[in-house]
Amino acid sequence: MPRQLTTEEARSMSAKRKLRNGGRKPKTQEEEIARALNQALPTKDVVDKLAEAVKRRESWAVTLWFGYLWGKPIERQELTGAGGAAIVLSWDNGDDEPEDTIQAPCEAA
Repeated sequence: MPRQLTTEEARSMSAKRKLRNGGRKPKTQEEEIARALNQALPTKDVVDKLAEAVKRRESWAVTLWFGYLWGKPIERQELTGAGGAAIVLSWDNGDDEPEDTIQAPCEAA
């Protein structure tokens, strides 16, 4: 069974994610990339090529087209621990009380 993170480790990981802006590039860098892409190939040309692929009924193009038109459907994923066991989360509230624990129910397959 993998070891559980301590409260301090979890807080440290969370703080590092926040410092990195959650893994997202800064707005200025995203704008630079968008400008460079648009100079290399104008957006209208890209949309025209995508429309041609949709008309040829290419599944990747239809999926992308509807994804932008109506939004992607909600994707759900079921997570389990090692060997299909329940996932146990523990944390310290910072008070003198014992750690709180949540155990997700695990249904037999």
